[in-house]
Amino acid sequence: MQGKLLAKANTEEGDVSFNPLAEARGNSEDKGNSIKLQVVDELPLVLPLALASGKIYDNCIGFSQTEETGQQLLKRIKAEKQKLVDEKKIKKDKELAPIKPEEIPFEIPESWVWCRMGEIVKLSRGRFSIRPRNDPGYFGTKYPFIQIGSLDEKGSIINDAPQALNEKGYKVSKEFPKGTIAIAIVGGTIGNLGVLGVPMCFTDSIIGIIPSELHNQEFVLNYLRFVQPEIKKAAYQMAGQPNIKIPTLTELIIPLPPLSEQNRIVKKLEELMKYCDELEKSIGESKVQNERLLQRVLKDALSEK
Repeated sequence: MQGKLLAKANTEEGDVSFNPLAEARGNSEDKGNSIKLQVVDELPLVLPLALASGKIYDNCIGFSQTEETGQQLLKRIKAEKQKLVDEKKIKKDKELAPIKPEEIPFEIPESWVWCRMGEIVKLSRGRFSIRPRNDPGYFGTKYPFIQIGSLDEKGSIINDAPQALNEKGYKVSKEFPKGTIAIAIVGGTIGNLGVLGVPMCFTDSIIGIIPSELHNQEFVLNYLRFVQPEIKKAAYQMAGQPNIKIPTLTELIIPLPPLSEQNRIVKKLEELMKYCDELEKSIGESKVQNERLLQRVLKDALSEK
């Protein structure tokens, strides 16, 4: 999957002019709406890799030598985690294996560093082991509560929860802060994502990535979207019922840019994704126009004598 997307992300050396809307419209003149639909579907996956491959980064984003590097940021994150361990605010993480050269899927700029997800983020599993899961004795109106059905493949923001816990339910669950990335770890929606728009509780079939000032949560989300197919594949290769275990996520490798650069990358992605939104809108409008034209042609043809 990564190799396929890397090939799509790479451009000719030195050529980084990229207008997704113009590209798609140009293709559509020859190949029709199917190409445009493919562009809309794949751009969210291609863009993070295009940035990570250094093509857009080298020419559009840039790096100042006065900024903290990814290596320095990783060291600072580890120091902060150790401080919290010493203060007994968190438990010490299990030591993660060094990254082997064969694990690295593509090249990154010198100011970035490859690390494992568990080195830079805090992951925590949801809690709500009550069975039956929808026992009315634990539900009320006070504490928003979500299950895996609230998550989707895109990782949409979740502002409204379909359920809420009462005080009894809250005591046997766990509340996660706004900005937490939720990942479904079992069931038909395995690998689906969501971002909490408000503090919420969720079930033990979801793992949460807690937001931190030491990484850009949106950057992490974009990378999870990119590796989502691989995470799902790994889950289905396990014996028994497909599931995602916390080690699957903590051991996942991720490129870590400087924090300021993470922010710039997220901003650039947001700008480029606006082209996708405009393209998707134009496809919808074009489809309606085509249907109206077809109805008119059929009507005229049937009315001819």
